[in-house]
Amino acid sequence: MFKRTFVNLFLVFTMLLTMVGVATAAPTAQEEMTYTVKLGDNLWTLAEKYLGNGPAYWAIVGATNAKYAADASFAYVENPNLIHPGWKLLIPSAEEAAKYTTLAKTGLSLVIGTNAEYPPFENVDEAANIVGFDPDLMVAIADAGGFTFKWVNTKWDGIFVALASGEFDAVISAATITAERAEVVDFSDPYYEAGQAIVVRADETEIEVADDLAGKKVGVQLGTTGDMWLTDETGAQVLRYDENNLAVQALAAGDVDAAVMDNPTAAEMVKANPELNLKLLPGVYTEENYGIAVNKDRPDALAAINKGLAAVKASGKYDQIWNKWFGVAAAGKTFIFGRGGDSVQLDPAVVTDGESFRVTGQVLEPLFQYEDGGTAPIPALATGFKATPDSKEWTISLREGVKFHDGTPFNADAVVINFERQWKTDHPLHFESQVYEYWEYMFNGFDDDCLITSVEAVDDLTVKITLREPLAPLLANLAMDIFAISSPAALEEYGADYGTPTGGCVGTGPFKFVEWVEDDHITVDANMDYWGGARASAGSSGG
Repeated sequence: MFKRTFVNLFLVFTMLLTMVGVATAAPTAQEEMTYTVKLGDNLWTLAEKYLGNGPAYWAIVGATNAKYAADASFAYVENPNLIHPGWKLLIPSAEEAAKYTTLAKTGLSLVIGTNAEYPPFENVDEAANIVGFDPDLMVAIADAGGFTFKWVNTKWDGIFVALASGEFDAVISAATITAERAEVVDFSDPYYEAGQAIVVRADETEIEVADDLAGKKVGVQLGTTGDMWLTDETGAQVLRYDENNLAVQALAAGDVDAAVMDNPTAAEMVKANPELNLKLLPGVYTEENYGIAVNKDRPDALAAINKGLAAVKASGKYDQIWNKWFGVAAAGKTFIFGRGGDSVQLDPAVVTDGESFRVTGQVLEPLFQYEDGGTAPIPALATGFKATPDSKEWTISLREGVKFHDGTPFNADAVVINFERQWKTDHPLHFESQVYEYWEYMFNGFDDDCLITSVEAVDDLTVKITLREPLAPLLANLAMDIFAISSPAALEEYGADYGTPTGGCVGTGPFKFVEWVEDDHITVDANMDYWGGARASAGSSGG
């Protein structure tokens, strides 16, 4: 099997340069050049070499992606954290690079620490890339929060002391927010709910619950909340290890009777190592929230991280990353997902909160969607597009044979209605009681102020969008959950009640809306006729 080798963006050899006393002067302005990625390259060091500034890697991303639009032999960089040997990049001249500085928005550049020994949150893959839920989330947060960053992989023991001393600006590493840690570092808003779980050998009969750990030898990673819980609450004989996998290996070898760690990591280790004959006991024994730790002297970093995190949750991108790394329930079972609160609205055109997007993202689909692990738009309900040379007219082909959950056909007319009901304030499905906040922001307003001047059905499976001026992120905008396509029949039937518990939502996605009991639950059921193939299970989302 051909395996593509990924190159870690932030594997920067500054320590080596310091040891040998090399002083590198910023290069002088150079002409635009084509560069072929080699094994060991990363965008940060390429930007330092050719543009004199590591965070200017956004200029290489922007220039390369712009070139790709005209010449498909160039790469399209959807995730600057990962580039491939053999990719063709466009390194802009110093003058052209300056035009892309707006991609970094704030100009903020951070050093992010992590302990990449904790799958599925973070680990190092075969090609030395730092991968996992946390790295994917941080890339999305940086993009939405308007900053650049580079990774430093470090040991867990002492990571918060190193952060407080200024070795990093922030740490994302499945770190639980605790009062003790908050004395030396600041924390972002929570981004994951977790709890401590117990792993035992498959033939274990004496340990079933936490009370059974008293007097037993239990392995745990040093300095974690699992270590604190075992020490303070269980009466166990605690054996501490540098890494969770060492505790698990000790369990398999019979050196300890159980191992304790965060529940998602415990589940992943049991699943990934069937040869060890281990099992995960049901239940969790603490209530914990993960947060991104930030140096107390960097309030600017904390503000940018919280801004990006909020945007990632609101856009539905968080759910895409979560699903990538933690998956869904097995076939024939109901997946019950506990949430922090109830949804506000299920009409994607007016949704602005993450709890609502959790549901609409399963029921409705936009024309495009973001590629797994990246931000590149790829077809969803669309199958392709063609733009005129001036990028003002975009002709989009639609997927054939797709039906809404109410049995009505998905077609070009449905797309036109969904666009016009947001864009035109005199449209019969544009209601004064609803606020189309994202449309106004993404397309510069409504009616004559809008960057879109027309949306027309060329034929049943073709839509043409005409712009007043070029809009570079058009396809990326259309991939957002806000622009998912609702059934026109449902919109007309429920009117202003569409998206409420009365009207629900009707789309084309892998799950169908069933019911919404306010402040209790929302139920969706598998769409067995889904054009992409039926998904595994139905689900119930707790409020």
